[in-house]
Amino acid sequence: MRLKRILPVLQIVAFPQALPGKLPRLACGDEAGSQDCRDRAPQDEPACLDSEHVVPAETQISLFVSLGFLVICLVNTVGLLLAKFMRRAPEIGVRRALGASRKEIYFQFMLEAAAVGVAGGVLGLLLTGLGVMGVGLVFEPAIARLATLDISLVLITLLVAVAATLLAAFYPTWRAAQVQPAWQLKSN
Repeated sequence: MRLKRILPVLQIVAFPQALPGKLPRLACGDEAGSQDCRDRAPQDEPACLDSEHVVPAETQISLFVSLGFLVICLVNTVGLLLAKFMRRAPEIGVRRALGASRKEIYFQFMLEAAAVGVAGGVLGLLLTGLGVMGVGLVFEPAIARLATLDISLVLITLLVAVAATLLAAFYPTWRAAQVQPAWQLKSN
């Protein structure tokens, strides 16, 4: 019985644009008495779902753990990009001696970092697609139907991947653009 109450709510959370005004009959506990969730304004839907404890508290823990992993990955990306760009210091020195500006060097390395972000985002989407297909093997069809990839999710994923990589690339790219050509030419 509880699954019959939760399933429509999960559909609303997963596909809010597809189900306007089709909230399930849930009584929201408020001071004035019980009120039907469908009678409430759309901006009150999250409060109604929260009052019914539809989304477990463990979801917040999962969010914080995910953000922690993202921060760890970004710190690792900063280190890898810094090592990669500093290894190319002689090349940067020669380019600077031949007339390349710091802005051009900075732009080139930011573009390379963006390409790494796109590649990571595409790889992540491929793995997510495999996971979504695997949900059908683990859960019953009524629940597995909720796990889908739509175009907005794909675009947000790629945007977050590129934005996170560019954020991680600011310092390594700045360091690469600060290479002194004279020092690099003397050492080679």
